[in-house]
Amino acid sequence: MRSAESMPVERSSHPASRDWSCPSSDVATSQLEEPSLSERQNEVLRLVAKGYTYPEIAKKLFISQKTIQNHVHDILTKLHLRKRYELMRYAIQRGIDRLPE
Repeated sequence: MRSAESMPVERSSHPASRDWSCPSSDVATSQLEEPSLSERQNEVLRLVAKGYTYPEIAKKLFISQKTIQNHVHDILTKLHLRKRYELMRYAIQRGIDRLPE
């Protein structure tokens, strides 16, 4: 009887047996990159990171509080976060709170 090391490996054509690893490092890299935010979303993120409230941000940017809430919701979705405090932590860890206004 032959040892397992010397036995030939058979390749199956069944979909479940395929190698699903990324064929290109570009794909893996693109999945690790941070999602791009719009210019307005970046403004809102910066102000949230600085601790401004929704009414303060709305007044500063001349838009409604509901629009601010929508921007924050969209930012949270893009960054795969759930709560505003997670967004603040995300921004502070990246130094966004220290950017000039």
